[in-house]
Amino acid sequence: MKIAFVNSTRKWGGVKSWTLTFGRALAQRGHRILAVVRRENPFEAACRQAGFRVCPVRFGFKYDPVATARLVRVFRRERPDVVVVNISRDLEVGAVAARLCGVPVVRRVGLVEDLRGTAEERLQHRWLVNRVVVPARWMADALVSAHPWVPRGGVRVVLNGRNLEAYPPAGGSGEGPVVFGVTSQLSPSKGHGVLLDAAERLAEEGTPFRLRVAGAGGLRAELENGVASRGLGDRVEFVGFLEDVRPFLQRVDAFVLPSLKEGLPNALLEAMATGLPCVASDLPGTREVGGDAVLLVPPGDPGALAEAMARVSKDPQLRRALGPRARMRVGTVFALEGQVSVLEQVLREVAPR
Repeated sequence: MKIAFVNSTRKWGGVKSWTLTFGRALAQRGHRILAVVRRENPFEAACRQAGFRVCPVRFGFKYDPVATARLVRVFRRERPDVVVVNISRDLEVGAVAARLCGVPVVRRVGLVEDLRGTAEERLQHRWLVNRVVVPARWMADALVSAHPWVPRGGVRVVLNGRNLEAYPPAGGSGEGPVVFGVTSQLSPSKGHGVLLDAAERLAEEGTPFRLRVAGAGGLRAELENGVASRGLGDRVEFVGFLEDVRPFLQRVDAFVLPSLKEGLPNALLEAMATGLPCVASDLPGTREVGGDAVLLVPPGDPGALAEAMARVSKDPQLRRALGPRARMRVGTVFALEGQVSVLEQVLREVAPR
């Protein structure tokens, strides 16, 4: 098949990581991958590096007729068998162009709240979308329960798989105190403020630790000010955006994900695949990923988060138990090859014979 992935978002997040991971795996199976992406975005270079055929475009405004016509020309020239879209302009321009060309559309929904149930959205799904893909089992039931107009038979679960061969076991920081890492966008839903509150408590209690924060976003200045006001400047380091987080994960001793909401978190999967002991907010998505291999704490509770981080920091035996257990869980439940096969089957269901 020739598979077109449409991605109009500016920020680098889970959707882009998912596209690169599954696109590469599908290409290795002989499928041809076309990436339709926003111009002048780092994702364009990443797709080229992955070996995808890339068509950078300007997506314009909502239902922009000029942008839609532009994508119609792309699809008529490239002749994809199926188009994969996500949210926002992907659907409002990319899916419209695909349907005008008679190309079936698969929509990936990363969060239940990405669907609001408006009349417009119902029409979009009725006329534009052939299948919905979600990254977690809990989401399939939650989505249909929240939006009965989404046909249960049209929703498929494709877990965010990982290939352990691409994630060598972590070597650790080589420093004295345990170094915690966090990799996610610096946005309110990721809970960095809660993490700083927990870090302040750890410092007040005299727990030895350091924290390295990878990621970019609108909250960086506010978070840096929070570090300074809490007196944590010698313990917390911001390293900025990382296109590939694997070297970063290799140089920390443990991982923390303080999110306030998640679908099925790529960041946690990557840390677990690296064999890091992990602490994460107890959300449906993190629970599905972590199982009994991750220390789960109530979301938004800095006291519980600090307590779990202190346990990891002070107990090397616990770290040695959690890390291998996490890596094994990824290699069995979230093996990439199996999930690529599931996605491949979904795409074949709608692609022309």
